[in-house]
Amino acid sequence: MPLSDQTEKTFSWARGRFLQEAKTLWELARPERHPNIVRVTRYREANGTAYMFMDFEQGRPLSEILEQRGQLPPAELDALFYPLLDGLERIHDAAILHRDIKPANILIRADGTPVLIDFGAARRVVTGQEHSIVSSYTPVYAALEQYQNVGDQGPWTDIYSFGAVLYQAVTGRKPLNAMGRLCGGNQGAVTDECKGIYPQPILAAIDRALAVKAEERPRSVSEWRGYLAMVSDTSQADEATVVRPASGHEETE
Repeated sequence: MPLSDQTEKTFSWARGRFLQEAKTLWELARPERHPNIVRVTRYREANGTAYMFMDFEQGRPLSEILEQRGQLPPAELDALFYPLLDGLERIHDAAILHRDIKPANILIRADGTPVLIDFGAARRVVTGQEHSIVSSYTPVYAALEQYQNVGDQGPWTDIYSFGAVLYQAVTGRKPLNAMGRLCGGNQGAVTDECKGIYPQPILAAIDRALAVKAEERPRSVSEWRGYLAMVSDTSQADEATVVRPASGHEETE
């Protein structure tokens, strides 16, 4: 409930926003639920407030797993990366930004599959408009534009946060925060640090996602996938056997 008459207008706006986000997340599960996004089953307005009902998801927070084990082995990194990439694309296709992707908001089920939870900071993207009255982010995993009350936030913002999670998963340590990196902090590239441990295309995709400047990151999950495929093709070409026939033409296999 509003704390005073002065906050009633803000409360009403926030309640309406909450219901709209609940409706959007409910729609994310239609016509079929996405296995890697927590499902909203129903929502309603009553008692002067609003309610959102979600599936109960049982699993260990990725933050706990990384704290105990440090790095993830390559197979577990794949099992984390690709399903959540699909989930993130579905969220963005619905014009929603999660805005707080971090290890604590990713549960790993008993079968090893991940599920993204906690959409409390989520926001609908409205072209040409900014409706945030508060900043909501976790500094270590937040993109630079999230440090401002009004900023140019988009899919590239979530991509940065997901890249920060993946950085921790492959290095065993948390990344430097974006503001510190802007001021000269250097955390190094995972393509160099983790070379030979994980697939080079995934490492290159992580480095690209962690660009401090928003314009240097992929603008969408689709673009990020394209970059991953391009790096993969280049890597395969570099490792291909070169056959040099007498004519001087080169072939690879």
